[in-house]
Amino acid sequence: MTALLQAWPHAQVPLAIEVRHRAWFQPGPAARLNQALQAQGTARVLLDTRAIYDGPDDPQSASQRKKPQLPLQPALTAGFTLVRLITHPDPQRNQGYLLEWAQRIAQWLQQGITVYFFIHCPEEARSPATAHHFQHLLEQRGQALGVAIPPLPWDGLALPPDQLSLF
Repeated sequence: MTALLQAWPHAQVPLAIEVRHRAWFQPGPAARLNQALQAQGTARVLLDTRAIYDGPDDPQSASQRKKPQLPLQPALTAGFTLVRLITHPDPQRNQGYLLEWAQRIAQWLQQGITVYFFIHCPEEARSPATAHHFQHLLEQRGQALGVAIPPLPWDGLALPPDQLSLF
């Protein structure tokens, strides 16, 4: 992996790597991975699946592509980060996680970190509303910290857009 990171044209194409094997989440390997990524200016994708595993039900039970249950490691290894938040279909189950991410991201933005934030839900039709809600939370946290968060373009539309389908 080190050879790939060294050869990658980081200035032209920023790179973020997502690891899913449990070994990368153990203290020693996680520290070594983070050091290697940081040395090459590569971001570590921050996968957060806590909301779908925080409760008695599994909203992915019918899915063939279940997200892994891994501990969150919000380590910044580059001047940007990519966050993948997997949400629960029940909006109330997500609220604490959304508030936590809004606070963390507002602080990162205040520090000059570029953040790419992706929200996914096993019931994908719920993702746009969750993303919209998160944006408003982030705007509020940003305002409290003096960080300007631009509004979403769709806020000016009379009706919110429908979730598109790939099929």
